[in-house]
Amino acid sequence: MAATKDFIGKIGGTTNSSTIKVYDKVEWVDGPSDEKFRSSFQAAVWLYNDEIMVTGGLSNGVYTKDTVIVNLKTFEYVDGPPMITARGAHAATIYIKNKEKFVVVA
Repeated sequence: MAATKDFIGKIGGTTNSSTIKVYDKVEWVDGPSDEKFRSSFQAAVWLYNDEIMVTGGLSNGVYTKDTVIVNLKTFEYVDGPPMITARGAHAATIYIKNKEKFVVVA
């Protein structure tokens, strides 16, 4: 789960859903849907504006290195850079050093 200024995105979980649920300050609606969102034990973090990054997860019994950048307003998404280590049941946060932004997972 991750929040932006205007939206909350709920990803994965144990519901076996491939659809991101998005709260738009009024109601929960179905956001983008793709098999890559079916993983459980993912982590997500707000990047900027209406975009979040979904990281890792457990898919078919295997932890993944996958990341996906999702716009919670337009429902568009693109693959992000792979993580160095496959992860699941982890946390994610933003770290800023010398005005450069990093996504840190552990």
